[in-house]
Amino acid sequence: MIDKSSFRLFIVFHLFLIFISIPLVAQNSKFSISNARNSAIGGPHAALTDQFSTIFNNAAGYRDVKSDFTVSEMTFKITGPVSTMVLAAQGGDIQEMLGQLGSTSIGLELIGPISIGRINNNFAWGVYSIIDTDVFIPSLTQDAEVKGRFDLGGVFGYSFGIDLIGTESKLDFGFLTKLFFRSETVVTKSFTDIMAAISDISILLSPDAIPLSFGFGIGLDLGMKYVWKDTLSVGLAVRDIYTPLFMFNYDSLTTLIGGGSPLFVYSTLSPDYSLGIMYTPGVTLLNGLLGNIRIMLDYNDIFDFALNPETRRHILLHFGLGVEFTVFDILAIRMGLYEGLPTAGLGLDLHIFKFNFAMFGSELSTQPGLMSVYNLMASIEFSY
Repeated sequence: MIDKSSFRLFIVFHLFLIFISIPLVAQNSKFSISNARNSAIGGPHAALTDQFSTIFNNAAGYRDVKSDFTVSEMTFKITGPVSTMVLAAQGGDIQEMLGQLGSTSIGLELIGPISIGRINNNFAWGVYSIIDTDVFIPSLTQDAEVKGRFDLGGVFGYSFGIDLIGTESKLDFGFLTKLFFRSETVVTKSFTDIMAAISDISILLSPDAIPLSFGFGIGLDLGMKYVWKDTLSVGLAVRDIYTPLFMFNYDSLTTLIGGGSPLFVYSTLSPDYSLGIMYTPGVTLLNGLLGNIRIMLDYNDIFDFALNPETRRHILLHFGLGVEFTVFDILAIRMGLYEGLPTAGLGLDLHIFKFNFAMFGSELSTQPGLMSVYNLMASIEFSY
């Protein structure tokens, strides 16, 4: 049990961090782990905190996980019309391949091979490596942007709660701290240069043309979660409520090798306030064939309109809807809606390892349907 003075102190501290974070926001990539389960059920859900893969969903949920130890995980994500482009190129249909490049994004992301962590006795920790590459082509007449990022970092979190006597409910709180090291590059090239690089990769890899950035970030997530009768859960997750990023930027690889001075840049990641609700009826259907039913609805990034007024997104892009159920406690069926686009996937739990697969859409613009891309994600996880 937590006394009233501790509860008031937590609320005051939470509000203080809200106010200091508002004037410091900037647009940068977050240190967060994508996973196929979340992607298949409509994005991260603030009320879903039942296993290690949901460690970034809501810091208040570690109290719900009895014990989950992940010794290794590999997640692979591919974005954009890559398969269509490869087939067109193999068939010699260059016009079709070029048509696929207009107004799209092509990306690859790998989480692992460093991926280990545990949630036990209200504590959570994890160590991860992330490799992320992306080619964004707004149109065939505009310069394309090629990005590459490598993150190596760790997280540590704790949750605690209040059992509301006589109501069969509880109220949980929690935090997650992050420390990560980052290296990245962003190269802007014309479409002509990118096409020429197919035959001469040195066009993109010239030491004088590759800017490099190195640095680190320190982050904090906070969370609250209310659970009634293990049936209805409501979660408020504040991800990156205050996450400063310290980067040293070199204008080229030549400058770095030659001992030139970098440009120091301080920024903070934009906080994400997300509210979610989950209903778990706790029933089985068809003589036990179907069970573990979960229905989830979230409104993500609530204060996007205030924190990012120049890039605020349409209200429909903030909703995430997901449904999940299992067949004989082995096969998970998942579907949902995220950023106005459908999601679906499967999960296979063989106890020795878990395999998850997802297909989902992402909206790159601030309006529904203007620049949608589709993604495939697969992961294998050894957890006990």
